[in-house]
Amino acid sequence: MHATLQIAVERGISGVTIEEVARRSGVAKTTIYRRYHNSNELLRGISAMYLVNAEDELSPALSPTREHFTLMLGKLVDWVRTNNIDVRSVGIVLSSEAEFFHHIVDQVVTPWLGKLRSFLNLGVAEGVFRTGLDERLLLSTIIGSLVAYEAIDQHPTDSDIAAWPQRMTNLLWPALLA
Repeated sequence: MHATLQIAVERGISGVTIEEVARRSGVAKTTIYRRYHNSNELLRGISAMYLVNAEDELSPALSPTREHFTLMLGKLVDWVRTNNIDVRSVGIVLSSEAEFFHHIVDQVVTPWLGKLRSFLNLGVAEGVFRTGLDERLLLSTIIGSLVAYEAIDQHPTDSDIAAWPQRMTNLLWPALLA
């Protein structure tokens, strides 16, 4: 999938072929063909890889506490790891201008953004958070940090990953407060 994403970003969707994916990934064409009959199925596989049900991941609505912010970040990490999503691929998708990736971004970002917006709005209403917070920038910062963290430490341990939400909370929480 990572090779497919790279090709799509560099050459566009028409550049994605089973042959090119096999060459870039080092996976035999026959192995790829066992799972995907053509490049369209590969591209659909990428779309499916990023589906998220924010209601399942983030229900019920969280009150605006430091602990709940950490919990929200932890659920994002859990979603990434449970779905075996290559965080570097998320970075490729989010930074791409290719039209194909826009619906993937909507599938991934919109549900998380909605939950973050609700969390922040409740915090503003309760006087916990300052007004004028940019939830898109905040979510981009969070996702970007996770991408950078895994890119820098190629093989983070489970305890490293488990500590990331608290570390991000320590960094971001003061900027949120009223």
